Amino acid sequence: MKAGKWVLFGTLTLTLLCFSCASSDKKEKEEKFNEESVTVIDLPLPKEEVKSYFYTVDPKILSLVENGSPDSIQQAVSLLYKKSASGFADNEKILLSVCKDVCSIVWPSKSVNWESPEILFENPYTATIKSAKSGIYETSTNKKDFLTLVLPSLVLFKDNIQTENLESAEKDLNSALQLKADSVLANYLYAILKSKEGKSDEATIFLAKALKNAPNTFELQVEQAELNYILKNYDKALQTGQALLAKDSQNLDLLDLCTRASYALKDYETAENYVLRLLQLEPENTAYILKRADLLIKKEEYIKASSLLDVAGRTDTSSRDYLLLRAKLQREWNKNNSLASETIAKALALYPTDSEILLTAAKISSDSGALIGGKAALELLQTLLESDKDNKEALSLCIIELAKEGSFEEAYKISTDLVKKEGNKKEDLLSHIDICISMNYMKEAWELTSALYKESPDDLDILQQYIKVLVASGRREEALKLIASLQGTSDGKLRSFLYYQKSLLDTSEDDILADLRTSLTSNPRNKDSLYRLYRIYYNKKDYRRARYYLKQVVALNPRDTGVLAKNAELDALLKQ
Repeated sequence: MKAGKWVLFGTLTLTLLCFSCASSDKKEKEEKFNEESVTVIDLPLPKEEVKSYFYTVDPKILSLVENGSPDSIQQAVSLLYKKSASGFADNEKILLSVCKDVCSIVWPSKSVNWESPEILFENPYTATIKSAKSGIYETSTNKKDFLTLVLPSLVLFKDNIQTENLESAEKDLNSALQLKADSVLANYLYAILKSKEGKSDEATIFLAKALKNAPNTFELQVEQAELNYILKNYDKALQTGQALLAKDSQNLDLLDLCTRASYALKDYETAENYVLRLLQLEPENTAYILKRADLLIKKEEYIKASSLLDVAGRTDTSSRDYLLLRAKLQREWNKNNSLASETIAKALALYPTDSEILLTAAKISSDSGALIGGKAALELLQTLLESDKDNKEALSLCIIELAKEGSFEEAYKISTDLVKKEGNKKEDLLSHIDICISMNYMKEAWELTSALYKESPDDLDILQQYIKVLVASGRREEALKLIASLQGTSDGKLRSFLYYQKSLLDTSEDDILADLRTSLTSNPRNKDSLYRLYRIYYNKKDYRRARYYLKQVVALNPRDTGVLAKNAELDALLKQ
């Protein structure tokens, strides 16, 4: 028994030793394993996909709706109806409603010939369109797909859009174009946005993208014509407008565009034809009545223009256009600067920053010497040029006013810049030459005038300026020869001018007086001849004769303060 117990004990001991060794070995291995560098691989969990509200709609149909052109919308609607045997799903009903509203707001020339199922549940798409129709840019909607980014910008077709709405629209439309760069709807809306921001060049770029994918779309072509007008491409604007009128002869916007483009091209007959068509459609429209009155003034049909202004005046005598045209009529037809001054002063009080009113006021002030709204012509022009520094008419008149004051250096500086501008007028060049003569810049005067004369020798204005420069620069023989060749064939005013210039070349007082009197025989209103006779007799201290000629200058320039001062001086001398 003892031997058996020892055997059992030995067996147990051995087993325990083996287990101990195994445990120790396992521990060693675990420690060794823990010491080694281990790369842990994280297996990604499947992401939860956010499905589009329209994920069950045929992708082709959704793509057509997102394209947004009239034709693609019509295709999308047709495909939706083809699949509607078992009725429309909720998201399909929304697409049909969106298509209908987009056509009515953006593409009104497109007839909607499909029924839109009634939607009785709230959704961001129809809610956004409803806000846009009310003039509200929807910002509360989660912009999670193309339509929620684009639809708020339907508000751009409303007037008086707030600046913050334009900023929101730009951000959202940029995002939409990143999703679908060739969308006709998104590109057109972006063009409208840029046009409202006054960035017509940028608007043209996006409109071109829209036209590329929908070249025959009426509204896009109308917008193209409007942008051409804004960019002063008047020929293109008129051409496009006329082509579109062939499709829609009673479209008021197109008739108005063609009126404006023809007016800008100074084709007043064509412009009047278009405004008459507008008046046939809306005979009581005061704006059209005033536009026709404006055209009649341009055509110097003053009696008709006056009658139309009387008609417009029954409705409103304080409108900007009424006052402006009434002042122009009083100045140009009635020759009544006093009345014109009163009328334009009313306009200036109501519209103090209006460029055309400021320019007209300056012209009347320049003619009459009167203050308009307490300001002289030069002050009015300076106010205008503060906001419109490149206004050529204002700059031209500013040069004349500075020359009147004897501020030739300032006039020369402005005139030099003006004649360098593209599309400068002949009158501006001739005025610049006069300033050069006054400042004795004879080389510049001669170079400019001789170039003009070489190019247009038969132009009467250029011919007279050429003779003036010949005389002023001392080219006596050449001047006398040219004057002699013209005297026998010239009419009254030109003949008067020629004899006045010849008087400047005469060497004896008898010849000077004879030529000046002949000049006045040909044209009794020649201010230069009258004023020179005044100076001759004033220097001879024959004040009675001097006053005789100066009074005629005063009659021609009743508000010229310089002439009036000289006349007052003569009156004082004659009383002594």
